[in-house]
Amino acid sequence: MGPLLALLALPGLLSAQVANPDFEEGKDGDPPPGWLVPRAFADEGFEARLRGLNPSSGKLCAVLSRDVSDHPRTIGNLMQAVKAEALRGKRIRLRADVRVTQAFSDAKAQLWLRVDRPGGKPGFFDNMHDRPVTSGKWSECEITGDVAADAEQIALGLMLIGRGAAWIDNVRLDVLADAGIGDEPPRPLSGRALENLVAFARLYGVVRWFHPSDEAFRADWDELAIEGVRLVEDAPHAKACAKTLAGLLLPAARLLVVSAERDPAPSKLDALAGAQGETREVVAWKHAGLGSKDSQSIYRSRRVREHVRDSVLPDGFADPRVPLKLDLGGGVTALVPLSVFADARGTLPRADAPEPLPRKPRPAAFRPSGSDRATRLAGVVIAWNVLEHFYPYFDVVKADWGRALEDALRQAAEDKGADELTKTLRRMVAKLRDGHGSVHLPGQVHGAPPPIAWDWVEERLVITHVKEGTGKVQRGDVVVAVNGVPAAEAVAREESLISGSTPQHLRWAALAALLYSHDDGPFVLEVERSGKKERIELEKSGDGVQVAEPRPASFTELRPGILYIDLGTLDYPAFRAQLEKLEAARGIVLDLRGYPSFGPWDCLGHFTDTQLRSPLWNVPVLRRPGRQSLEFETSDWALKPRKPRLRAKLAFITDGRAISAAETFLGIVEHYKLGAIVGGPTAGTNGNINQLVLPGGYQVVWTGMKVLKRDGSRHHGVGIQPTVPVKRTIQAVTEGRDELLERAIGVVGE
Repeated sequence: MGPLLALLALPGLLSAQVANPDFEEGKDGDPPPGWLVPRAFADEGFEARLRGLNPSSGKLCAVLSRDVSDHPRTIGNLMQAVKAEALRGKRIRLRADVRVTQAFSDAKAQLWLRVDRPGGKPGFFDNMHDRPVTSGKWSECEITGDVAADAEQIALGLMLIGRGAAWIDNVRLDVLADAGIGDEPPRPLSGRALENLVAFARLYGVVRWFHPSDEAFRADWDELAIEGVRLVEDAPHAKACAKTLAGLLLPAARLLVVSAERDPAPSKLDALAGAQGETREVVAWKHAGLGSKDSQSIYRSRRVREHVRDSVLPDGFADPRVPLKLDLGGGVTALVPLSVFADARGTLPRADAPEPLPRKPRPAAFRPSGSDRATRLAGVVIAWNVLEHFYPYFDVVKADWGRALEDALRQAAEDKGADELTKTLRRMVAKLRDGHGSVHLPGQVHGAPPPIAWDWVEERLVITHVKEGTGKVQRGDVVVAVNGVPAAEAVAREESLISGSTPQHLRWAALAALLYSHDDGPFVLEVERSGKKERIELEKSGDGVQVAEPRPASFTELRPGILYIDLGTLDYPAFRAQLEKLEAARGIVLDLRGYPSFGPWDCLGHFTDTQLRSPLWNVPVLRRPGRQSLEFETSDWALKPRKPRLRAKLAFITDGRAISAAETFLGIVEHYKLGAIVGGPTAGTNGNINQLVLPGGYQVVWTGMKVLKRDGSRHHGVGIQPTVPVKRTIQAVTEGRDELLERAIGVVGE
């Protein structure tokens, strides 16, 4: 369970119905009765008050806020919980009026709803991550979800993210229908049906992200994906498939041609109709990574529009009269314009909208979710496409991505719910070998881990630390089996669900996931100690936090004149506070086995007399599909020397857990030879993530930029190599010795 979910979980806070839903109970300026700011958030300075200023309805509303001068960036929460018994097995809808006032432009408000089940089992969860409220005007927000048959309570509330205030009024929680209403059950997918969905997938992504018409820009692409897989699957032959695809997508792309012919003729519609007036322009997409219209990240997606002068197209624009030809498979071909002409009224041509295809009926209460077969297939179609077009490492990762689409479609068709779809999508993303690549559904929680730490040592799974008081296992025990599965097989199963660019990071991620893999009952290990095997049952950690191997406290003097710094727990102000002590040191060991707790590069300025520069950030720029047309926007940043200049000898400890920001830090160390790098290779994945939310709420994350080392050489799948390689041994683990730390001490003490 993540920290936010843990903070929101408040067992025992129950009521028969939503209390004070319109906030009319209480007085202006008082906390709203029936609602609370959980203590963890109140301790951060958040408070909720009733206000009579411009409520959505009635006389009062509630406002969640805090003093932004002291707390610039964290999340606040106003909530309550209701009993679930009367709502079990129902589809419910939470509605509320929400607005936000922004002290800075980063403030946003999000309604949230979570179904709590016994033992931390995953229940429905939605926090409007993909549709936050950023306006000062009242907006009606809505969340629809299913209540599990064993649900214990339903928690709901309002989140404030960033600096400002979130306002809420007029809360309603309604029962719409029985849970699962309209969901299509699993059934196999093969033959012509699979060919039809592959053709739809290949066409869907090109039209969605590269056809720039006003109609395509306004389309509801998630809805189109769900309806598309339902309608196209049953086409009996190529001609019927082409006709269905055209019917689906012509409302968004009027010049699209889909045909069962190998060389179809371009559309007979006049692409220049109306373009001879006062304004003659051309419009096309330009993506720097995949951005959204309100994106504040480095990734930007926008339609660019320029004048056509003397019938000459501006640089970078495809000719609207020469569409891209796509072989969609299954005997279907498509012609897709990658730019269109436009006038002052919009993109051309403005033909009448074609007659929409008859839709298969569904109840009004239908909600996209992983329990619905069409939603699962649509999720695969969208996820495959976004990675097909926006993942920048296909030149490094030789994945059979077409085969990955077919495999994922087959599996999603037969998956039995949200958890199984998550695994299907993870297996697909794993083929890209991207250390940032992941798929998760907010609200899916995992069982607590047992009170141990382990590592893969000498080709065996070895207990490396045991929480005090456990007593059943010992440091140095070799794990033979996990919950009845041979250890190597159990690790391999987890690795099949993980996207990792190097074996070392994949192994670390799999070992961490395996600790959380058994949700029900005790964690059962078969261990080998001194040649004897023993079956041991371990209870889960009550706090849900994974046990870590102990490390020295930062600024501990390991040997006379040799100091230790743990970059996983330190911040720069604490570093600066110890500068006098660091100046006197003859050696400093900096531990980066994992992810830094802050931007640690600020420390690096104290280790140099000259300017340091970062690795090279390359954001992919796409104007058309196809990886051959990929260009990059390249940037970097500089670090100036800082005073005082520290002259101590340096050693940096690392291993396969060090990823992304950790590799930025170590990449600078490597290039400028600031000190010895002790241990093992890093994860080999760096760069800002990109992400997209699929129907049903699944979040897909991938590395959105190509990062090169400072000298221009490859980083992805390579990582930072140690200058002093060290491997652990079972003997040292048993004795409680940290061999990497010992070697680092030796390096700086030489």
